[in-house]
Amino acid sequence: LQRYGVPLSMLRMIRAHAPDVVHTHGLVALTGVGPLAYLRALPYWIHTFHYGNYPYKSARQMWLERALSRRASKLVAVAAAQRDAIARFHRLPIERLIVISNGVSPNPFLNLPEVRRRKRQELGFADTDFVVASISVLSEQKGVEYFLRAAAEILQRRPDVKFLVVGGGPLEMQLRAEADRLGLNEYIRFTGWRADVQELLLSIDIYVMASLWEAMPLALLEAMAARRAIVATNVGNNAEIV
Repeated sequence: LQRYGVPLSMLRMIRAHAPDVVHTHGLVALTGVGPLAYLRALPYWIHTFHYGNYPYKSARQMWLERALSRRASKLVAVAAAQRDAIARFHRLPIERLIVISNGVSPNPFLNLPEVRRRKRQELGFADTDFVVASISVLSEQKGVEYFLRAAAEILQRRPDVKFLVVGGGPLEMQLRAEADRLGLNEYIRFTGWRADVQELLLSIDIYVMASLWEAMPLALLEAMAARRAIVATNVGNNAEIV
C-alpha cells in the first residue's frame, strides 16, 4: 500500500483508536488521510480547506485536493468566498460545502497601555511616532512589495510616519533589498518571525494587508481584535470582515 502513497502508520493509528469522526485541515492532512477513504478505512470524515489561493495552487496540488476531498463525508470552507472558489475550481456542487468562519481569541493585552510603550521601545519607535505595519508570511501572496512601494509614496508627504514589517519567508531578503532601494531604511523595521504578534499589534496605529488572494485571514481578524485601524485589499472575505 505504501507504494501507492497510502500511509500505513495512519491506517494503523485509525484502526487502533477506532475514532467515530476524523477531521483533516489543509492539504498536508488531506494527502495523509484522504487515500484511506478509497480503502473504506475511514469513519465519518470531515475535511476543512485552509487556504483561499485558487487558482494559484500548482496543478499537482489542485489535482490532489480535487481527487481526495471528494471522498470526504463533509467539506468545510472557512469563508463564503473560499467556498465559492472551491466549488468552481474543484467542480463540486456548492451544497456539498458548508462555511464555518475563522475566529480568533480576544487580545489579552488590549487594556494594558504599558505593552504598547514596551514594544515601541523594543522596536526603536518613539511614543509620538505614527506606525503602519504589515504582519504576514513574506511570500508573493501577501503583497508586501506593494506595502513598501506605498510606504515610499507616503513618506514624500508624511516624513513622520514609520513602518514595520513582521514575519519571515521566502521573499525576506528580496524585500529588505527593495526597502533599501526605495530609501526606506531610516523609516522601516523588519523583525523576522515573532511569537508576540498580539503584543506587537498594540504598538502600531494602522495594520495593512496587501494580499493578492485570501480566504478569511486570521491575521486580519487578530488586528481587529486588537482594535487597530485597517487598510486591506478587497480579496477573499476581507471586505466582509472589515
